[in-house]
Amino acid sequence: MRDHLLLLAISFAASLTGTAVYRHIARRLGIVATPNERTLHTGIVPRGGGIVVVLVFMLGLTALLAAGELPPRWFLGVAVGGLVVAAVGFVDDIADLSTRARVITHLAVAVWATFWLGGNFEVELGSAHIELTWIGHGLTVLAVMWMINLFNFMDGVDGMETSGVVWFCLAAVAILQLQGGSPIAVPIALLGLASAGFLVFNWPPARLFLGDVGSGFYGYVFSAFVLITVASGKMSLWTWMILLGYFIGDTGTTLAIRLRKVKRWWGTHRSHAYQNLARVWLSHRRVTGMVLAIELFWLAPLAAASVHWRALGPLLTLAALAPVVGLAVKYGPLHEE
Repeated sequence: MRDHLLLLAISFAASLTGTAVYRHIARRLGIVATPNERTLHTGIVPRGGGIVVVLVFMLGLTALLAAGELPPRWFLGVAVGGLVVAAVGFVDDIADLSTRARVITHLAVAVWATFWLGGNFEVELGSAHIELTWIGHGLTVLAVMWMINLFNFMDGVDGMETSGVVWFCLAAVAILQLQGGSPIAVPIALLGLASAGFLVFNWPPARLFLGDVGSGFYGYVFSAFVLITVASGKMSLWTWMILLGYFIGDTGTTLAIRLRKVKRWWGTHRSHAYQNLARVWLSHRRVTGMVLAIELFWLAPLAAASVHWRALGPLLTLAALAPVVGLAVKYGPLHEE
């Protein structure tokens, strides 16, 4: 335990220091985000700061592997795929990549995660346990690809995604400890502390942006966390869906509306509910605070309930997502019509 606490403290300090250094380097090298039709900021801000979170997390993960506290299969599933997604994201932050290149990469790492971490797990529906068998592998590949893009879609307001990640990690670790603990709890905490160090510079008004290197990496790594914890029976898929409820509800609803209303639905846009609210309120901080409030005071109690009453997971998930979907319908793409 003492070694773990030391590792987590070092990770936070390394992230904080590394982010400050990277911000200076990014400015000098011109790795910056300039305002365009998708962004909500008006000035030039350094981007790609998520690379610091990636490096700190990977170093901590390697230390856990070397200490024999992390199964090699988990390390390969999390680290290799995560590094590939981060590398492609960082290149995209510097020089925009084609959609085809990103899709091919995301497909490859999704297959990689499924191979090492598995997609053949059970989904709980009330008292029934449905084993997905080979169908689960295909669904897992699609789910990992979706998660990578989901986190990318939610990186549009200062501090919102990073603060969400810190919260997801804190909540997941607490749930795992209540369930008797798991070796994956330390890596999850590690990601949370590395993200907290970056959040100091990303909190609105942001002095540094996460970039695709960070958002894509978050999506992939959380996919891995879900696969590991669900396969081990430590957390249900429903609990994860509730914890990630705001991200899932906003992106899913926005995509559904755009599929129906917009011919080039896959194109660049800034029509998510949180983006429209940021423009209406003229405040990134207010939007980030709203999302955190939803996560802490609405989704957290329902996630806790899904742990205590696992058979009610599907119903609790519907209850958790309902107001988020309503918010996205009211203030999402339809709000612009």
